[in-house]
Amino acid sequence: MAESIKTLTPAVLHSQASHAAAQGVPLNEANHHEQGTPLWHLFNNAYRQAVHAADCEVPRHG
Repeated sequence: MAESIKTLTPAVLHSQASHAAAQGVPLNEANHHEQGTPLWHLFNNAYRQAVHAADCEVPRHG
């Protein structure tokens, strides 16, 4: 199956980080960008936001 190549935009990076966080992939394993670069920081921030959002969700009991 062929996949299209996507431009690495902040939205794509955020999506990748959110998906990794939801799957429980450790941040240091999920972030493949060179440490200290803008992409590395953007990924880290998006990953941490996703983890924080998941932690803040209140389980609903039916």
